[in-house]
Amino acid sequence: MKKFISKISFIVIAFLAVVSITSAITMELSEKEAKSIFQEEMLGGEINLIEEETTSSASVGTTTTEIVASNAARKYLVLTNDSDEVVYITFGDDAVLNKGIRLNASGGAYEMLSENLSFKAINGISTSGSKVVTFVEGY
Repeated sequence: MKKFISKISFIVIAFLAVVSITSAITMELSEKEAKSIFQEEMLGGEINLIEEETTSSASVGTTTTEIVASNAARKYLVLTNDSDEVVYITFGDDAVLNKGIRLNASGGAYEMLSENLSFKAINGISTSGSKVVTFVEGY
């Protein structure tokens, strides 16, 4: 037990030393240099900052309903099911019940980031119709 505690202490001390060194190095860099290092080392390249956003909603019917139009400038999208019923969504194709991405009732959500981003229109369908899906799209 004593060896285990001393190993944990060593790890904590080493971690704090790394944090202190990193802080000291970062303070000596200009904001531009720090951003450049962060982009390359942490993100693997350029940061795509969201410059504008659209916040809206759509009423999803019993047949394919366009929730969000296609957008080649899209950088981010989150859809949230604000209804009491499951809604199914697809990208660019007709939505079909029990297929595609399921947004559960009362807050089921789907978020698009750079790793899973689609520029296609987002279509939805529900069983009884008039079900609200909200969204925020960044571009």
